[in-house]
Amino acid sequence: MRAPQAQINPHFLYNTLSSIHWIALLTEEKRIADMVGALSDFLRFSLNKGKEFCPVHQELSHIRNYVQVQSIRFPDQFDVDIVADPELQDKLMLKLLLQPLVENAMIHGVQKKEGKGTITVYAQRQENRMSFLVLDDGVGMSEEQLQLVRSSIYAGGGEDSPDASYGLRNVNERLMLHYGPEAGLTIESKPQAGTRVSFSIPILEEEHENHDRG
Repeated sequence: MRAPQAQINPHFLYNTLSSIHWIALLTEEKRIADMVGALSDFLRFSLNKGKEFCPVHQELSHIRNYVQVQSIRFPDQFDVDIVADPELQDKLMLKLLLQPLVENAMIHGVQKKEGKGTITVYAQRQENRMSFLVLDDGVGMSEEQLQLVRSSIYAGGGEDSPDASYGLRNVNERLMLHYGPEAGLTIESKPQAGTRVSFSIPILEEEHENHDRG
């Protein structure tokens, strides 16, 4: 994110999107206004003043903004449900972990199936850890495809890595870097049944939760 951020002035981008949003409202183009508003919030969170951690509720809101943009582009193709333990709402986590998993489920799972698909995001507390699961009812993967994706994610990938593994690999690397090997992604899938991607991270003590806060 930092390379594009250095080339684009965020304030210019936000102000431009705000102007588009205002014009869309004036002309009663509600769908355009909704899409621009969601995109503006999406970009604002992605940049987030360089901070790496955020409360769980912000991470979930980021998913909702992404879903709102995609639902306007691809109407009536999918539903996204979020089931989150209220106790976790203000707990801090590494940001931008869940949206890539939802995007992967949407593009490589539900958009490839016949009819409407569903993606469900679960956030649950398990003793001193937070567990997250992104579940879709899309086309799923064969055992061979699944092994190829797993190999790409865990072994670092390569030129022949499947497209579906890029976002997953990035999330897995960040999880392991910040939380250790036990936080890595777990991926399960069955053909025509869907895919499950999950991980769990520790609930850290307040003074250690967000070491990039000032």
